[in-house]
Amino acid sequence: MRIAPIIAILLVGLPLSGSPTEPLRSARSMFKGVELYSWTNSVDGSALYSICQGTNRTKILVEIIDECRLFHDVPSLKAYLAGLAVGESVFWSIPYPDLALPPAAVVREIVEFAAAHQVSLFVAE
Repeated sequence: MRIAPIIAILLVGLPLSGSPTEPLRSARSMFKGVELYSWTNSVDGSALYSICQGTNRTKILVEIIDECRLFHDVPSLKAYLAGLAVGESVFWSIPYPDLALPPAAVVREIVEFAAAHQVSLFVAE
């Protein structure tokens, strides 16, 4: 019957490991921030989002669509943003005609969500 005290000790320690509702956040901001791109899905008209590591150069369209992290909806994009470091800078730009911002209400929702999570989201106009 030595197992019961061991299980009790392990169970007492579980709450100290963190809350499952709080996302793990990056400890440090990325060196050159984060780039966010969006466009309309030609198949169903939904918005798609791509997050890339920041650089000093303009990425080519294929790179944005195929090589960066793709999000198919706002909730999954928000989950990613919530995991960024406090103070992270995100730059949302539309450098190509094939890219587009979603409706203004959606842009506002994402910007407000980022701000609530202490992430600075800048939208290029």
